[in-house]
Amino acid sequence: MTECRVNSHCKEGQYCDTGKKMCTPCQDGCTVCASATFCVSCPVGKILNTNGTCTNQCDSALEKGFHCKDGAATACQLNITTPCNCGGGLNCETCDNLSNDCGTCLKGYIKDTDQKCLICDANYTQIGSLCTLSTNLPDLNQDPNDPFVPGQKDEANSIISGGEITGIVIGSLLFLLLLILLIIYIIWRNRKQNQDEEGIIEECNGDPILLETK
Repeated sequence: MTECRVNSHCKEGQYCDTGKKMCTPCQDGCTVCASATFCVSCPVGKILNTNGTCTNQCDSALEKGFHCKDGAATACQLNITTPCNCGGGLNCETCDNLSNDCGTCLKGYIKDTDQKCLICDANYTQIGSLCTLSTNLPDLNQDPNDPFVPGQKDEANSIISGGEITGIVIGSLLFLLLLILLIIYIIWRNRKQNQDEEGIIEECNGDPILLETK
């Protein structure tokens, strides 16, 4: 698993478990999630509820004034959690009888200047295309006192490993250099000893006497 601080550090299909600070797979049936219990995107055949769960998609197209509830077309009313089909408006809870726009917005949305339900209400946060209560979500902002860059841990390990490798290489070179110097010293000492012995032999009269060396 990958270390993380916020959800953006994790791959699709994972969220950042802020307790463990590790990327964790989303629950089954959730392709993108903000937490262990809150989906942001559902797989094919499912639609997203405003409470962050996935429900079965309806098999046939919805008529105006209906929404999909657990795979069945159901008349729109207040406090529904899936969009009402109003013919044109998005994120509708109920329909405007005089147009194809929303009469009221799904919980968490408010109308913009064009009377479209596209803005999150106060105390709601937009996650993907969904407005949900901010209290439903983990802290999405990184703690400024705990800075973190994705992969930082791996990079740190790489730096440590690189330092260890460099140390081994330098140590090996120093050992090799000392070995070469030792060999040179032994050769020099043997040559000097031989030269000293030859000088002693030349100074002797008569038969040369070889001195034993310890």
